[in-house]
Parts: sequence; structure tokens; C-alpha cells
Amino acid sequence: MFMEHFFKGFSMKYLIILGNGFSIDLLHHMGKFGDYPLTNLLSYGDKLRWPASDSNAFISFRHTPNLWLLGVRSNNPTEKNMQIVENIITCANAIQMKCLTSALRVSDL
Repeated sequence: MFMEHFFKGFSMKYLIILGNGFSIDLLHHMGKFGDYPLTNLLSYGDKLRWPASDSNAFISFRHTPNLWLLGVRSNNPTEKNMQIVENIITCANAIQMKCLTSALRVSDL
């Protein structure tokens, strides 16, 4: 969701990202947490259809080789898949931080 804010002649844009944690809290609040397995969405990876070909097994070496090589499987325990997802997010954050740090050093010149 994008929001735009005007402050003393300056336009500022905000991007609000509501992740899985928000969804989990919302379902807990609504009393429907048990109806949806948000803590392990990857457990349905073998049942989801690949959009381009409508074939089964969204999570597979054929369709998502990088996730497959990282160890993501539909039959993994929740804890294992969550650890893999957390590791992916940590790497993405580290790369983003490095890019931001490099950009700041260049702009200081």
C-alpha cells in the first residue's frame, strides 16, 4: 500500500508492507488462526499449481530450483522451513544494507 504525505511543500511517499506476522496476529485476533497454516505456507507447495503451465508442485526443483537447493520441501517440519525463510530474509537484508552503505559512501564524496 502506497501513501503520499505532503509536509511543508515536500511530497513524501511511504510504502507499508504488511508481512506474515501481521496476518498471523490478525487471524489470532479473529479467532481463526487454526483455520489457516500461516506459520508454514510452504507445506502446501506440492499442492499449488504453477501458474504458467497449470501443473502441480509449485515448490519443486523444476519450478523453484533455488528454493529447492536451499532445502525447502513441502514435507519439512514447520521449524525447518521457517529457519530457511529467516535465513533468506537475513541475507536479503544484509545485501540491502551493504548497497545502502556503499551508496552513502559514494554520496559523501
